[in-house]
Formats: sequence, structure tokens, C-alpha cells
Amino acid sequence: AHLMDGVPWSEMAVILRSPGSGVSALTRAFALNGIPIDVDSSAMALADNPVIRPLLLIAQIATGDLKLVPANWEIIEELLRSPMGGADSLSLRTMRLSLNKAYQKDIADLNLADADIKSSIEIMLESLTEPFTYVEWEQLAPLKRINDLLAAAHHSLQSSQDISDLLWAIWSNAKDADGASLSTSLRNRALRGGVRGAAADRDLDSVIQLFESARRFSERLPGANPRLFIEEILGETILSDSITAQGDRGDVVTITTVHSAKGQQWQHVAVMGLQEGTWPNLRQRGSLLGSERLVESLRTGLRVREELESSAASALIDDERRLLHVALTRAQSHLIALAYTEEDSEPSHYFEEIYEFVHGTSAEGAELTQIPRTLTPQALVATLRRLLMDPDYSNGKFVASLLASLAHGGIEAANPRNWWGYADLSSTAPVVAAGEEISISPSNLQSFNECGLKWFLERNGGRDGDATAALIGSAIHALASLVHKEPGITIAEMESRLAANWKMIDQTKGWVKDYELRQAAKKLKKFFEWHAANARTLVGVEEKFELMIGRAKLTGSADRLEIDSDGQVYIVDLKSGGTSGESEKSVQDNLQLAGYQLAVARDGFIDNKPGTNSGGAQLLFLGGTEKSAAARTQLAVGADQTEAQIGTLAEAMAASVFVATINSRCRTCGVKNVCPLQSQGRSVIDEA
Repeated sequence: AHLMDGVPWSEMAVILRSPGSGVSALTRAFALNGIPIDVDSSAMALADNPVIRPLLLIAQIATGDLKLVPANWEIIEELLRSPMGGADSLSLRTMRLSLNKAYQKDIADLNLADADIKSSIEIMLESLTEPFTYVEWEQLAPLKRINDLLAAAHHSLQSSQDISDLLWAIWSNAKDADGASLSTSLRNRALRGGVRGAAADRDLDSVIQLFESARRFSERLPGANPRLFIEEILGETILSDSITAQGDRGDVVTITTVHSAKGQQWQHVAVMGLQEGTWPNLRQRGSLLGSERLVESLRTGLRVREELESSAASALIDDERRLLHVALTRAQSHLIALAYTEEDSEPSHYFEEIYEFVHGTSAEGAELTQIPRTLTPQALVATLRRLLMDPDYSNGKFVASLLASLAHGGIEAANPRNWWGYADLSSTAPVVAAGEEISISPSNLQSFNECGLKWFLERNGGRDGDATAALIGSAIHALASLVHKEPGITIAEMESRLAANWKMIDQTKGWVKDYELRQAAKKLKKFFEWHAANARTLVGVEEKFELMIGRAKLTGSADRLEIDSDGQVYIVDLKSGGTSGESEKSVQDNLQLAGYQLAVARDGFIDNKPGTNSGGAQLLFLGGTEKSAAARTQLAVGADQTEAQIGTLAEAMAASVFVATINSRCRTCGVKNVCPLQSQGRSVIDEA
């Protein structure tokens, strides 16, 4: 309407049923499309502002209303991610790992193995108030910023109980992610203008409004506890006296509530949120003393409770319809009614009534129309690029000239240098230079053989660090090795050690933690029963080996080294997380097991020399729903053939090209978002 028909921004508005609902989504959407907006004070509760909320959270912690306990971690994490904390997912993870690692080292150095082990979340929460921590503060910048603000807040409360003093102590000491004063940073951003400047301007207005509200509160209730003001602000729904309502914002789209829209009109109006349960909102606005029933009794003369409630419900329906009428009649020429369908939400009957009034038919037969391309430079460039790459499009030269004009005009998205897949390859050199040693392991061989691309991406940062499942697997492997190191150990003793160290393995709480512990204990029991029935002799656990194959060095360790009655050597690899769904052929072709067998045949074990007569290898699955462990055996393999195959794969691992391969593990692959063979990663080749 603005670009095509010349409608001023100020002649358009979005009307909401109640404050807070959808404002954040609207703000993001308008910002992405470069549309200037003015969010009316009635549309966003003050406590929802991204700068006000962390300020109030810090005040709540200082007054003791918000406890620093793991149960409140989601709120604390939100605080750390706020402008006052400046953390992101990566920095949060890095801080947790650093603190936990340093804490575990302290436990080991002080020989406090029997101490009540703290989780990484508990350590982080402690760091918010402690003057010292387990690592240098330079590594914990977001934690340090919140720590300083809490210290300033506590200091303020010691000298004054006035809410204005408390809020000022927090605000005046707040810093952004770069260490600059947050107030100065927001001011400079607001003065620069643009979409981000407008957002900073709104944030500063909200801060001023907060302090004005705090001043009025102190005048109204001198000496009142600060927590009363915080509760009042958090419970607000519709605000007034905002300085944003006093100034002229210029040519902007208005976002407001239906209550504040009374008496105003715009050419174009979008009425948002016509969802069942939201508009109309037929929930009773009851009070503890039933004042609404008293009002209804005086209005109607009724006395019976059921009749009063029925009358109140009818009045509520009338009120909601009047609100809808107010919203719809704000439009002078164009009206947009917005609703959506999801699993747990559907358009209200108000939306259906509007549709039937306009079209004369039921909304059930409504045709879905394609939403047009947004009128932004990025969307235009995307459309032009799509036409340019279409072999059936005949006007490619004109499209190319348009893209060139846009690029010359400063639209960076139109410059081919910025297009994915058009830049020259940074390097075509092999991963390992010719003549240099290639380090490989049996597990890497199997992973590479399944999918070279997945192996390469995971090996070079595409895989998360140790998760709880990996830690549980390591713990089960360590406990399973005790049957060799401590031959007389019982299953009860193994389960006891597992339970004693569980806090270091699983950081979750409550029934989830208890469930995971029970599942791990079941796996241990499966292993112990299998071990007791195993006829072969166990001669080593976690035995390391090393073997040169051309320029490739094959290294690793075998979970179990066993010898049968005929003197044949068997390798057993424990699988604590997988199930026994492997086919006989896949086990026979398993390169990890074949690598173990080659280490036996070539006498590659370093400390333990069991002989070179390999009888085979086994995968022992402890997971799944089966009551007992499931073993899958690989028969003896030819050493020369296996060595040649591993040598070929090692050279492929050192190359410069890695091929994606469809296999049975694609469904659970952690890097399929960048795999050109998966729908999630199609853009890798589509854009190129």
C-alpha cells in the first residue's frame, strides 16, 4: 500500500485485542521489511520491554524474590542473554564447560571425591553472587556483568529501600557486550536512526517511563518495600502517561490495542489475533470477593448465583463484540482480519463471521492464496536471481542488468561477490599434504566408509562436544573394565559406584535423572550377566594398539581382548547406546571390527601380546528393550585384503573431496542441514 499506492505509513495501523500479544513478532516482521513503526504504550506492557525485563529480574534477585536455584535456570539464562548480560548460546556453553572443568580439577586436587558434587548450572548460579570463581573473570564476561549489577543492587539496598535508588544503581552500572555503558550505547544507536535506532529509542523511552512510574510509586507509598513496585509493574497490562504518546513520531505505522484505538481512524487497518479463546476472550474477569457479581446484581436485580454468572457471561459476550466493532470500524478504506490455524489454535467464530459477511460463503470453503513476495531489496534480489538461473526464462539479459543496477546502487545482496557458491574455492589442497602421516582409527574408518562428508564435517567442528549420552557411555565402559581389574567385583558394587558418581555424569534433576540412572544400571546388569556366561578368557581391557599401513598410522584401543579355548583372539567392542538392529552383512563389513582384527593379525598391541591368530570380533549391544545383551559377530577377515582396503580409505581421508552417501544413519545424522543430498541441505547446491 505504501510503495504501490502511496499510502502514508501514518495512515496504517495494526490493532490488537490485548497488550503483549504478538507485539514482539510484529516488531521483528516490520524491522525485517524496513517499515517504521510506533508501538503504542497500551500494546506492550512495560515489563515486556527487552531492556526493562532484565533490570526487573536483577532487582528481584537483589530483593530475594527470585532465587538463584536450578529450578529458575531458564529465567537466569534469559537474564544472561539479555542486553545487560550479552551472552549467546556459544558463550553460555563455553562458560559452563570451563567452570565445570575447573571445579572438577579442584575436587580432584583436594581429594574430595565423596563431596556433594555440584552441577555446572549450580556453579554458574554461585558465580553470579560470589566475588571469586573457579576460573578468571575474563573468561566469564556475561557472568561478571550480572555479578557486578547484583553487587551494586545489594549495596543500594543496604543504604536505601527506595525503589528509584535500586533501579538507578542497576541501570547506571549496566554495560553492553562490548563493555560500554548500556545507556550510552542505546543513546548513540538511537541518534544514528534507522530501524535499530527506532528500537533503541523505544527502549530508552521505556526506561524513562519506568523511572517515572517508580517516582510516582515512592510519592504514593513512601517507605514501601521495592518488591511491591516490581510486582505492580510485572502485573501491568495497560499503561498510561507514556512519554511515547506525547511526542510526534512522524510517518510511522501504529501498533496499538483496541482500547487505545477508540476515536481514531486510519485508511488501512489490520485486526490481529482473531483466535479462538483470544478474541473473543470469554474467561471471567472474576475477583476474590466477587465484585463482578455485585455489579451484575445491581444492574439486573438478580440474586441467584447461577443466574448472575449466566448474566455476566452474556454481558461479557456483548463486551467482546463491542470491542470487535470498535476495531473493525477504525478502517476507512481497507481492512485486514488476521487469523491462523495450528495444531492447538484455530480462527475464532468472529473471523468466520467476517469472512461470511465479506464473501457471502462459509469460511470452510475459503481458498488459500499465495502470500506475495515482500517488497524488500533482499526479496527482490532473490526473485531476480531465481529468474536468472531459470533456463526457460527468455529475458535473462534484462534481469542481469537489473541486478547490476541494484548492485551499483549499493544493494550488497545483488552483488555476485556476496552470493553463496559464487566465490572461488579457498583451497583445493588435500587435507593431509603428500608425504605426511595420516592419523586414523577403527571408528573413523567405519564412519568414513558410511559417509565421507559426514565424517569430514564432524571431524572439523560439525559435531557437539560430549553430551550426557556420551558421558554415560564412558562411565559404563569404565565400570565394565573393572571385571578384569577387580575380578571379584559384584553387580551390586558396580551399580553402587555408578550411583555414587552419577552427579558428575548427568546434570539433570528429578525423575528424569532417576530414570536415566535406572537405564544405565540395566545396561550394566546386561553386561555383567553376559560376562558371567562368556566362555572365552578375558586377557585385557582398553588395550592400546598402533599399526603403520603405508603412510597411515592406525591407532586405538580395544574394549575387551579375549582368547578362546583354541587360542584364537577375539576383540569385543561395547555399544552402550545402540541397539542390535545390525544385519549380519553389515557386521561382516564393519571396518571398525576389521581394523581391530588387523591389529591382532599384525601384532599391533603395545602392552599386551595375545598372539596373531584372530578368530573374529564382536559388537556387544547393551541398549534397546531386550532383557539381555545382544552380540553380533564378525568372522575372521583376511589381513592382506583388509590392510589394502584401509590403506585406500586412509588416502581418501587425506584428499580434498569428500562424497556424501545415503545410508541407514541419515535419519539421525547431525549434519544433514548442510548435506546436499538431504532436503534440509539442498541450498548448498541449489544456491550454487
